[in-house]
Amino acid sequence: MRKLVVVGGGTAGWLAAMILNETARQQQHPLEVTVIESSKIPIIGVGEASTAAFSFMLRHFGIDPLKFLRATRGSIKLGIRHKDWRRVGHTYHGPIDEPHQMVKGAGDSQFLNIYEIAAGRPVAELHLFDKLMQGDLSPYGRKADGELIPVSPYFFAYHFDNHEVGKFLRSQTPGVEVVDGLVKGIEKDGDGNIRSLILDDGRSIGADFFVDCTGFRRQLIQKELGAKWISYGEELPVNRALPFWLDHKPGAPIAPYTLAWAQSAGWIWFIPTQDRYGCGYVYSDAFLTPEQAKAEVETVNPAAALAPSSMNCRRFGMPVSPSTSASCSASR
Repeated sequence: MRKLVVVGGGTAGWLAAMILNETARQQQHPLEVTVIESSKIPIIGVGEASTAAFSFMLRHFGIDPLKFLRATRGSIKLGIRHKDWRRVGHTYHGPIDEPHQMVKGAGDSQFLNIYEIAAGRPVAELHLFDKLMQGDLSPYGRKADGELIPVSPYFFAYHFDNHEVGKFLRSQTPGVEVVDGLVKGIEKDGDGNIRSLILDDGRSIGADFFVDCTGFRRQLIQKELGAKWISYGEELPVNRALPFWLDHKPGAPIAPYTLAWAQSAGWIWFIPTQDRYGCGYVYSDAFLTPEQAKAEVETVNPAAALAPSSMNCRRFGMPVSPSTSASCSASR
């Protein structure tokens, strides 16, 4: 393999390009990597979150986590706060990864879990992520000279805007060719494999291997190659999402967790960056229409769940499916 093309930028596309490019460099394998992304395709940008594996990736490539946070306007994620899932008024915390890899208990830590359950107490109370989330605290300490040091290099994950992360990863991936264009078709070889891509301006780009990072469009794997869609609707009944934003009040604290707030037919997610909360109501259309989902979001007043941040609802974005538009009341 000498040439590889990634179709689609954003977080997935640039992660793929960076990992493949760097792996080839470390192995001294000559590989030409090209990313095709289009400035014509809008990005929803209502927030994404990682697991702690993302911290391993950053450190593998020698990227300082604080540099990443500053450049992407992201925030730290310690876990997920589940609000009203068991019953209205009840909240519990879930870690982003196995908590025993973060904080080692004395002796057999699984025994400590059993003890907590037997005592009728939440297992999360044993672990540092829960203490930090309860206090809205950062997993960083400060040395006498003012330097910030993490409790553990791999203890936390991140919230971010995928558009900003894509730009950052692009800046950290020298030597990768970037093509601004839309894929409109493909050319196949005699075995039915993709030989080259045809762009909207008529250009043809060939390669030995192609990576499809076009998200919901599934440009290559489904549209061009005809891969069949396999539904998991019976196991995953929530099948629609209504994204929107909530603005931060200037100077307000940023929650170090993702909030998942249970609703009548799904849950509302809140993913904080330094500038806003990327939000959305993911629900099942067997129980709600898009119009009813919008009305429910407006009724529950999402900002009330995020005190002390005191945010204002900025606007609704583009629903993932189906397409519908809406505006948010200024009183939110």
